[in-house]
Amino acid sequence: MESIALSDLFTGPARVWQVRAAEARTEQALVQYQQAVQPAFREVEDALVGHRKVREIRPELEALVEANRRSLQIADRRALQRTTRDQLTSVVQLHKALGGGWTPETGTTAGR
Repeated sequence: MESIALSDLFTGPARVWQVRAAEARTEQALVQYQQAVQPAFREVEDALVGHRKVREIRPELEALVEANRRSLQIADRRALQRTTRDQLTSVVQLHKALGGGWTPETGTTAGR
């Protein structure tokens, strides 16, 4: 009797049950695979998009940095020129205060 029950294990309704169980395990494995792989693909895609955006923005930022560098250089030169002007003006004022002057007719300095 037991041998008949064991032989029926792989035939008829029992065989259908085994096939369905195998299909269910296969479906479960597929779902688990998708759940594992999809986030990985999403991470790769996000990283690629981020890399592309930075690569596109970099030339613009480099140009901005260069423009800022030139602006700062111009501002520094202007400040230095103003300082030089102020220094020369103070020398002229000192010269005048000490009695020096300018005679337009001769183009020379004259005392008071």
